[in-house]
Amino acid sequence: MGAKALAARTLAGCDRQHFGASGYPTVTYRRSSVSYYEAGRRCSIILQTAEGNIMTGEEKSESHSSMISAEELRKRALELQLVEMQRDEKIRSREAEKHAEFVEEFFGKQISDKERETIRRVVMKSVADGKVEALIYSFPSDFCTDGGRAINSQRSDWPSTLQGKAKELYELFNEVARPKGYTLTAAVINFPGGMPGDIGFFLNWEAPVA
Repeated sequence: MGAKALAARTLAGCDRQHFGASGYPTVTYRRSSVSYYEAGRRCSIILQTAEGNIMTGEEKSESHSSMISAEELRKRALELQLVEMQRDEKIRSREAEKHAEFVEEFFGKQISDKERETIRRVVMKSVADGKVEALIYSFPSDFCTDGGRAINSQRSDWPSTLQGKAKELYELFNEVARPKGYTLTAAVINFPGGMPGDIGFFLNWEAPVA
């Protein structure tokens, strides 16, 4: 029903009119009485509300034309997937480069002065914290000749499985630290998928038990 027709029907529902105490003529509805002034105000509200809810054919046409097709939507989804795949590929490429550089450094270069200074700071921090042991170095178990199994089993021959910087660091420990009362232990520090992950070297300076 249109707004104007609704307003007309509203007025048509009046039974009679008379003048009330306010001076405005009033119309008596079947269930209530309101003045013409009030009835006009209500009709105005009804008209404004109805006009606000009416969408012209042209507006409906524009609304329908703005909806993209299913094919276009699939195309956009595919473009987003390609962008995400390219981003993931770049991340994997950078990680591979970092790993290659680390492997080359681990097996091809000696322990630098910077690394020795880092180990020294780690030890001093542990001492300041009241500890008697510090993790001074870690590396993948794959860099051991047996994949870290000897270290995980705490076999006495585990030093023979070391390679690269790990081997050099162990030799440096034997040369410099062991004569001064330090001990060095190796242990698997994580187990991704239940398999030995990284190996950690722990330098210990606890006083021997008498």
